[in-house]
Amino acid sequence: MRNKLVLSILLILCILTGAGNAYAAEGSPAIRELPDLIIVMDGEITPYKDVPISVGQWTLLPLRELLVNLGVPDDEEHIVWNGQEKSVTVYKEDTKLYLKQGSRTAYVNEAPVQLDAAPVSYAGNQRFYIPLRFVSNTLGKKVVWDSPSNSVFIKDKLEYDKLKGILDSSQAAMEEIKKCKLIIDVDVNYKMGQLAMDTNIDIADELDLDKKAMHTSVKMKLLGMEINTDTYYSDNASYALNPFSGKWEKKTFTAAEYNEEFDNQDFLNLLTNTETLCAGLVVADTEDSTETVLKGDVYLNALLNKAMTAGANQGMETGRKMSIDKINLKLIIDNQTHLLKSMEMNIDGTQTNNDTQSSYTTNLKVEYGDYNGSFEIAVPEKVWKEAVEETDPF
Repeated sequence: MRNKLVLSILLILCILTGAGNAYAAEGSPAIRELPDLIIVMDGEITPYKDVPISVGQWTLLPLRELLVNLGVPDDEEHIVWNGQEKSVTVYKEDTKLYLKQGSRTAYVNEAPVQLDAAPVSYAGNQRFYIPLRFVSNTLGKKVVWDSPSNSVFIKDKLEYDKLKGILDSSQAAMEEIKKCKLIIDVDVNYKMGQLAMDTNIDIADELDLDKKAMHTSVKMKLLGMEINTDTYYSDNASYALNPFSGKWEKKTFTAAEYNEEFDNQDFLNLLTNTETLCAGLVVADTEDSTETVLKGDVYLNALLNKAMTAGANQGMETGRKMSIDKINLKLIIDNQTHLLKSMEMNIDGTQTNNDTQSSYTTNLKVEYGDYNGSFEIAVPEKVWKEAVEETDPF
């Protein structure tokens, strides 16, 4: 029950992408369309009018759209196209870049550089495509690929380093925390045709990492009903209040099983994949000088992995395809302690199950407090005396 109620809802974060269309001339690598690829530029999802493609394992984007998004002025002085030899010369500040169709040799300030994939003219839309990573790197950008979200993040290298410093300090501070209280709020709106369904989940968590103890209270409102439950984790066992029978149920784990189960419920240490966060977040304006606000259209991979773990435990429907239309993450960090004050994630997307399509909006917020506080987590005597050991139905 408990946090798994949240994680089951958060399965909407999982993206199952389609294969796309492939085209290949005889003797050349296959060109594959990537319609589901998410491109995030400086913290914002950046749509492309012309579909991204891949050649082999390398991603290519349409020439002019990519260059303009990378800050190259859209004029004939900075983007010089040679139609006769099918080449382009790009000028951006002190960088000169030359690329030619079919050639894996590019020239950066007249020096030859070998490419992983040559520029191509794609017959599918008659557009000229250039390699994403090489061109972005050459023009001063950091490129990060995030497989779980099928996303590529592009960010100025200097800004990337700045964000990395902020997040490294926060991650180091969070790793020193042994006890914490969390308030988690999840709102989900699900629509299928004229049918709409709202779900709200409120969670109060107490966490003690040293003792591997946790107490969680969950209130879930769904279809006019309210379902409340309590769960304790302690000494390689969980004690959960069944909201339907009103009875306490105990489940005993091996040490390894308990550690895995405990880690799956831990919402404290989420800042682990800082490379993706550094590339996807920007420092936002705030009137509060005591805090730093980071925002961007980026997945928090630790949270995504928790949702995927819950999905693996409970099984996913066959024939279901989830897609993300919009996602945004907001982190607020205390400037003095470098600790997280709150985390908020907003997701909009669609779901296709066989021939039925629906849309969803999910808002998740986690507030952190009482770091290393004096509170203690103990299973009440009434609970461990009344709890009935859970039996395997198989």
